[in-house]
Amino acid sequence: MTIQGYDPLSKLLHWTMAAVIIYATLAGYIMHLVVDNKALFSLLSTLNISLATIATPLFIVRFIWRFFRNTPELPSSVSKLQKNAAKFIHSLIYLMMFLVFSSGFLMLEKSYFLFWMFNVPNLLDNQPVNEFFFMVHRGSCATLAVLFTLHATAALKHHFFDKDDVLKLMLPKMLYVRKTRAVKFPKNNQSTYIYTGYRELIVNLTYQYTMKKSAGFLMSTPDNLKETPATK
Repeated sequence: MTIQGYDPLSKLLHWTMAAVIIYATLAGYIMHLVVDNKALFSLLSTLNISLATIATPLFIVRFIWRFFRNTPELPSSVSKLQKNAAKFIHSLIYLMMFLVFSSGFLMLEKSYFLFWMFNVPNLLDNQPVNEFFFMVHRGSCATLAVLFTLHATAALKHHFFDKDDVLKLMLPKMLYVRKTRAVKFPKNNQSTYIYTGYRELIVNLTYQYTMKKSAGFLMSTPDNLKETPATK
C-alpha cells in the first residue's frame, strides 16, 4: 500500500521545529532550577535564545508553506470530529509558537550573543514592558507544552492503538518502507490455472494406472480356474 504523506520540506520543518520545542521547553524549566549556577544558566540561556533565533524564520517559512503544499487526506477510519479537533489543535499550536517566539525576544532586557559569536541587540528597553512579555512568554510556553503533548499523544495513539497511517504521513519513508524483492505474479490468474492443470494431470495419471492394473487383473486366469486334462 502506497502512503501519500507530506512533502519532504514539510517533514523537515516539522521535525526541526519539534526538536527545538522539546529542547526549549526542557531547558526553560531546567534554567529555573539552576539559577544559582551562573555558568550553566548562561550556557542554557544562550543556547536557548540562539536556537529560537534560528527557529523563528523557519516557523515563518513553515506557516507560509502550509498554504501552498498538498495536504494528504487522513485515513477514512478517522472521524470528522477527530479531523476538526486536529485542525483546531494545529491552529492553537501555531498561535502559541508565534507568542513564544515573539514574547521571547520582546522580554529581553539586554542584548545576547548568537551562539557566542554575534551580538544581537534587544528590541525593547522598557522594563515594565519586558516584564509583561516575560509573563506572556511563560504562559505561552506552558500552553504550547500541553498542546505539544496532546499532539504527540494523539499521533502515538493512532499508530499503536488505531493501527492507521496518520503518523506515517509525517515520517520519512525510510522509517516505514521496507525494501522487498519484486515478485511478478502471473496475469489473468494463471497461477490458479497452472495449479488446476497439475492437479488434473495427477488425477488422470492415477486413473490410467488404476485402470491398467485392473484390466491386467481381469485378463489373467487364476490357477484354480484353469481346465484340467480329462481323466481317461
